[in-house]
Amino acid sequence: MITIVTISLFLGAFLLQVLTWMFLFRTGLRWAKIQGVTMRRIVSTLGLIFIFNALLMLLFALARPDDMPEHPWLDLVMRRPISAKALLFNFSTYVATFIMAVLLIASSFKVSLLRALKTWTPRLVNTPAWALFAVLVFRPFLIEAFSISTNSMAPTLLGR
Repeated sequence: MITIVTISLFLGAFLLQVLTWMFLFRTGLRWAKIQGVTMRRIVSTLGLIFIFNALLMLLFALARPDDMPEHPWLDLVMRRPISAKALLFNFSTYVATFIMAVLLIASSFKVSLLRALKTWTPRLVNTPAWALFAVLVFRPFLIEAFSISTNSMAPTLLGR
């Protein structure tokens, strides 16, 4: 039962995030006064951005040095120490995905880079809002770390 609730929560949050992306992207297109905006072009552009982001993240994951943690932002949320090198590497991935998204918008809607940047600006509000939501809702209620001082789980974890 808990698994079904958790999966439905994550799927609902993903669907809400996609709808939020679409709304903010359409708002940015209106703000930049771009002509010829249809829902089909919005969905196809966001789909392309999503696919290229996934490929870029895979590329950065393959290029990540072995001594670097996989998820430094998770370490930051869980209040574990992380290196400046890990934060810089992760920040560079986000900058690269942002630049790639602006280039895709400029080519998809045939506008200048400045107007594409203006289009993508409202979307930047979305990421910190979802991060705050994850820290305030998912962490306290769904993800908890416990440290048990006894060896009661040793036979299960290590074997007999």
